[in-house]
Amino acid sequence: MSETYQVSKKIINRIFKDLIDTTAINETENIDAILDLFLNELDQHVMECIIHLMMSDTKYEVLSVGDYVKLKPPNYHIGTEYEKDVLIEMGLVPNVSMVYGIVKSDSSWSTSTPFNPFYRSIKINLMYHDSDGGIKYKEDEFNPLMLTKVNKESIKYFNSSNETPSKEEVELLITPQENV
Repeated sequence: MSETYQVSKKIINRIFKDLIDTTAINETENIDAILDLFLNELDQHVMECIIHLMMSDTKYEVLSVGDYVKLKPPNYHIGTEYEKDVLIEMGLVPNVSMVYGIVKSDSSWSTSTPFNPFYRSIKINLMYHDSDGGIKYKEDEFNPLMLTKVNKESIKYFNSSNETPSKEEVELLITPQENV
């Protein structure tokens, strides 16, 4: 079952109309023009973000490069990229359906623009395991609103006798690498 739904433009129009404070508009006949601007100039992803944040029951914490997050990994990673029981033993599973990752960058092609935490997708280094039981990272992209920021200290892996990645190692994980 899909975790997202499509909503008609007519419904979106009504939601955005409710957002506009009509008392702040001097000429109320401009409301329709303002609404048209919203609907025609904001891309679909921005509108989805606004509606998602409006309807969410929990506070969304805006992400930064290097932040730790929990998320639902792609189903096809189970058994190919990691084994759930190994991640559980390592302390890398926040709950039965999620894993941890580190925010690397947004998925834009630009390397000169600042990180956009609401870009269409965010590059995450997923925290998996290698064949020796050590930590390995697998890059993938996710909708930023499907990511939940966590404190590094809340990750059991870092509170055990496992080696914690150094600041330099984390920096390597989030810095775009040149093709060699």
